[in-house]
Amino acid sequence: MSADKSTVTMATLYLSGVAEGIMAANAEAESSLRGSLFCQPRNLSLNTDNLAQMVGEYLKKLAGNATQDELDNFEVSTILLGALKDIFPCGAKK
Repeated sequence: MSADKSTVTMATLYLSGVAEGIMAANAEAESSLRGSLFCQPRNLSLNTDNLAQMVGEYLKKLAGNATQDELDNFEVSTILLGALKDIFPCGAKK
């Protein structure tokens, strides 16, 4: 199934907005000394292409522990935050 251009554009904008919110929350957590939610390398810039890939890979990882119905009901923000925490853990080398 292929998505039309407007659907892809809307999904890209939505993912970008979710990512901006998560990045802002992470910066606030770090600056308030609560500790970062995830520790993205400072020299790594994320874009919607690699964010979408992270979401897809994290969904595949979750698929082993969740039903399709559960996967369908996860919020994009929850999936993206989980992916970022998994890929960029704080205080640990992967």
